[in-house]
Amino acid sequence: MIEFFNHPMVKSNFFNSLVIFLLFISFRYFTVRAIRKLNIHNLDTKRQWIVQVKNTSLFVFLLGLLIIWSAELQTFALSIVAIAAALVLATKEMILCFLGGMLKTLTRPFKIGDRIEVNNYRGVVVNADFLTTQLMELGPLRFAHQYTGKNIIIPNSLYLSNPIINETKSFKFVLHTFVIPIPYEYDIKKHQSLLLEAAQEECNQYVEKVHQYMEKVDDLEGLEIPTTEPKVAIAFPDEKRIDLVVRVPIPSDRSGRIQQAIINRYLELRGSIATAEAIKSQ
Repeated sequence: MIEFFNHPMVKSNFFNSLVIFLLFISFRYFTVRAIRKLNIHNLDTKRQWIVQVKNTSLFVFLLGLLIIWSAELQTFALSIVAIAAALVLATKEMILCFLGGMLKTLTRPFKIGDRIEVNNYRGVVVNADFLTTQLMELGPLRFAHQYTGKNIIIPNSLYLSNPIINETKSFKFVLHTFVIPIPYEYDIKKHQSLLLEAAQEECNQYVEKVHQYMEKVDDLEGLEIPTTEPKVAIAFPDEKRIDLVVRVPIPSDRSGRIQQAIINRYLELRGSIATAEAIKSQ
């Protein structure tokens, strides 16, 4: 071991590695600092640039180390094979995370600022590297669109075995769906019409815009154009309740606010009818 470290070539490699490390740290620090000082109003774009700089500089640093130590790696190739087998077993999860990060980089299923869901983890992407992805959690329910105040760090290995649901991927308008549960003994038709009325009041202004947008998507992607009018369907998840499934055409960046507006309007209409019926019964 002493002879190995005293070898002139090894000393030179250590010196070159130290130089590359200092260059890597300096470049990363000053570049990120410069990006943060840029007058860019879109914070998601600024965060995306910072993440790209960090990932690219790390890749170049690792590539430089590989080139510097390539001769020594070839000399110890046989030993490395045995060590690599042990490392694979010991670092299986890290390797899976790296492969998941490579898959994410190659397929680009989302970008910084997108709302995604992976294996029941749901939130807005604020950071991503080769091993993990950081989310600002949305919830507490699957159809909620409010921040919970929690940061979620998910391993990239999840991308290898779970679908990635992107709620904001490239579409300006979407057909948003959410569920309103009601007891089984309620008047289904009445509550369905009330909810449809509330949905139409909030979303009729978007019907024509969404239809025109869907026609453009159909020309580009070859998709069948769905109907864009608000709809309320009925589902029976169990014998104790009924789900009213609402589908409305809305801008993708306003789904949470419009959903709350529809629910509030529906509750107002339901309360007005209940009050009128109570007065009538008296």
